Amino acid sequence: MKQLIFKQVLTIILFCQSLSIFSQQGNDWMSYLHPETNVSNITIPGTHDTGAYGKADLTGVQNIIHHSTYITQNLSFYEQLNNGIRFFDIRLKESDSHIPGDPIIVHGIIKFHTRFKRDVLSAIKRFFNENKNEALIMTIQSDQGSASKLATELKNIIKDPIYSNLFFTDNRLPKLKELRGKILLITKKLNHVPGIHYKHEDNVTSVANTRKFPYPKGAKPIYNPYIKVNNYYDLGIDSCLSWPFTNCDANKDRKWGRVKELMQEANDNRSNNRLYLNAVNGYLTNHLVGIPIPEPDITAVSDYMNPRVKNYMKANKGFSKSYGVLILDWVDSSLIEAIYKVNFHAWALNPEITFYKKSNFEGDVIRGNEISVSLHPNPVKFHKFNLVINTSIHEKLELKIYNSLGKLVYKQNLGLVEEENKIPIETSDFKSKSKGVYFVEIKNSKGVRLIKKLFIK
Repeated sequence: MKQLIFKQVLTIILFCQSLSIFSQQGNDWMSYLHPETNVSNITIPGTHDTGAYGKADLTGVQNIIHHSTYITQNLSFYEQLNNGIRFFDIRLKESDSHIPGDPIIVHGIIKFHTRFKRDVLSAIKRFFNENKNEALIMTIQSDQGSASKLATELKNIIKDPIYSNLFFTDNRLPKLKELRGKILLITKKLNHVPGIHYKHEDNVTSVANTRKFPYPKGAKPIYNPYIKVNNYYDLGIDSCLSWPFTNCDANKDRKWGRVKELMQEANDNRSNNRLYLNAVNGYLTNHLVGIPIPEPDITAVSDYMNPRVKNYMKANKGFSKSYGVLILDWVDSSLIEAIYKVNFHAWALNPEITFYKKSNFEGDVIRGNEISVSLHPNPVKFHKFNLVINTSIHEKLELKIYNSLGKLVYKQNLGLVEEENKIPIETSDFKSKSKGVYFVEIKNSKGVRLIKKLFIK
């Protein structure tokens, strides 16, 4: 008998690309979004005063300022990115003689031992090299020193060939495909720096004036409302220490109400291509017997707000939502994950704009086997579809179907399969009856799997 020559071939036939959602992590969640998605339509976890962590220069203020009043994060730049943060709020001061041309990270009057090029941009470059389909939105403002000197240094950095490819500096909000591997640069009160320029009223919710750049010399700036900001961060005196001492959460409740209002507005106005920057962060001022203590309480607000954000995201899972950029203090991985996963619930319901990642199949163990799998009809309209499998040899196969959250909704042992097999599947047998995207997994006895996408209308 002539010995068979075996080869491994995998053919995937479907009107859309194969993908797997099961390996999705914080480091690469944007790679699952469709490249045509408007950046303004993505729910994005962000950090307030992104660089306010670690050691700081407290010269002259070490005896009057406690670290809890200026530290807002406990993750480094790289750790934030790797956990899923895609918005950085960078506060800078122009460089000094120690490292000329490299602006200093600051928070108010506090200077940190970190630098913009050496620490921020190097972390971003490393991250993008490892995760080429991700993107970042960054706002930059001057918190100390000379804004004009800082603007000059930033322009030089952006023009530097080492960093120039990192920045998206058009005066517009791009689609995700244009921003992959880049930073969308938004500057506040830093004239003539390329990118989107904005300013807004302090401590209120308002449409930010966004300067078109460049504009003719001597001409007045033209403003367009590309951005809306909830910048309500000063919650006033802690109501727990104020008469009548009955509602300790009154100020924080008011803050949470404004955050929810802007999230809802962002979701209701997706088509206007406006970026909603929603400051979840804030602080309370403590006082005793009418004498204010000159130290803001940051964690009192983050401890109250962060769990509410997480619960809000989880409560709205399975629905199509686009909440804008949520800017937070003291983030952790579970909070970040709860926010970015809203995107997968949202876009999963739209077969035109949905997860976009190739299958992770690397098979070299199915020998002598050519498999073709297709689903008909797809999308499914009348509660039934056929799973069609063509294979050249006997193969034990198992079928599993997952919803967009990765939950198993259907399972069937297909047994030995050979040649052409048409297997009818009733969607009424699914544990989940909702419309949207499902993932059909075919796995052989050696654990090699194919994953296909199924739409149910």
